Amino acid sequence: MKKLLSVVMISCGLCCAADAVAEQTCSPVQTPSVQVRGHSRIQVDPDMARIHVQFSVTDSTDAGMARKKLENIFGVAVGKLKALGLADDELIAESLYTSRNELDDDKAGKKRFEYEASRTLVVNLKNLALMDRVIEIVLDNKSNAQIRYVAFDISDKTKYADQAKNLAVQDSIRQAKAVSAGYNAKISRVLRIDYNQSYDLVELNGTAMRSAGVMANKSAAADGAGAYFKPQKITIRDDVDVTFELETGRIE
Repeated sequence: MKKLLSVVMISCGLCCAADAVAEQTCSPVQTPSVQVRGHSRIQVDPDMARIHVQFSVTDSTDAGMARKKLENIFGVAVGKLKALGLADDELIAESLYTSRNELDDDKAGKKRFEYEASRTLVVNLKNLALMDRVIEIVLDNKSNAQIRYVAFDISDKTKYADQAKNLAVQDSIRQAKAVSAGYNAKISRVLRIDYNQSYDLVELNGTAMRSAGVMANKSAAADGAGAYFKPQKITIRDDVDVTFELETGRIE
């Protein structure tokens, strides 16, 4: 009986030893680490603007006459903008559209039509100091134009994107040091970096490239210069996820 018990105990000991070896083989030792996300947020004054202006003309004769009137006022506005100093690449003339709108019948019951011609001018203004003057020109009483929206932007996004990235990196290091120090540990090296550059996500008041939401017209021009559009700072954000290896110490 004693011999049998001894064998059983030895067998059990071998099984336990085998289980221990298997556990060590299947479960490698994990490297102590800490993962943080570094954030950055910088605000920049815009130095350029994209102004969308819609010119439109109506005529009761035919579409050709409406187009002719439109091209006349459009050409005058573009000429004045060039005289102001705007270059050709700052003035983009988009497609010309014409439409026929049916009006109420005349007294004799004959159908009447109105022909409309419209065209959009995109002004990529590189000098914001000219903003008010540009607005005055396109909203001239004879232009029959509306400013559909204005979007402010910055010309050198890469410069500020690099600043945002560097600040995000520094913030990740600061956070990792602060967290690890609380546990009597310190970071030693970088194990993993997850980063997707997003400098093209330029935000105005929290919305990516949000338009100014302005529907300016001739009545607005009469209110006086200097009050059309008030550009606010553009915010550029960036973040990076980093995993640092830890040198751990005793927690007392």
